[in-house]
Amino acid sequence: DEDEYTRWKRYEPVAEKDSPNALNLTQYWIGLREQYPNLSRLAIDVLSILALSCDCERMFSELGDLLEPRRRNIDP
Repeated sequence: DEDEYTRWKRYEPVAEKDSPNALNLTQYWIGLREQYPNLSRLAIDVLSILALSCDCERMFSELGDLLEPRRRNIDP
């Protein structure tokens, strides 16, 4: 009995280049949930973390713009 990872490495997906989901990794793993439940759950979790960390970095960048040196020195 092979583990999910070994089975997935042998898997050859049929790619449709014109499909809107062709480069959507989350949709790719959602489509493989039944065949590879543990591996797809892990992949979706990792992809979600990466997307959320970008939003977090963007938020800090925007806050840095709001707190420019002139604004930090405004007296009440």
